[in-house]
Amino acid sequence: IQKIDGLSYVPQLKVLDLGGNQIKKLENIEDLVNLEELWMNNNFLSDFRDLDCIKAKGLKTIYLEQNPLSKDPDYEKKVLQALPSVRQLDADVYEDPVDEAKAPASEEQGNM
Repeated sequence: IQKIDGLSYVPQLKVLDLGGNQIKKLENIEDLVNLEELWMNNNFLSDFRDLDCIKAKGLKTIYLEQNPLSKDPDYEKKVLQALPSVRQLDADVYEDPVDEAKAPASEEQGNM
């Protein structure tokens, strides 16, 4: 697959796995407002501005590793700023900001 197309007919989609293709531009996913996981690893994505087409407020997981943009020294920061709902970027899991406000992760584990 070289281009994302035809997904406007499935706005209820929660997981989209297009890893391992030849996609150069993240596009045509604006209608996927229920998306929770997006797998775009091993493609040819190079422009962080493409992340703007993600309109899913509940997106929790995104895999972008093995794309040219993942080599940017500020990759993690740029992705998390563009997609504040994300709690997992590639294999890295991040704490929910609400949980962090309650207590650091180490204190929460000690209280169990």
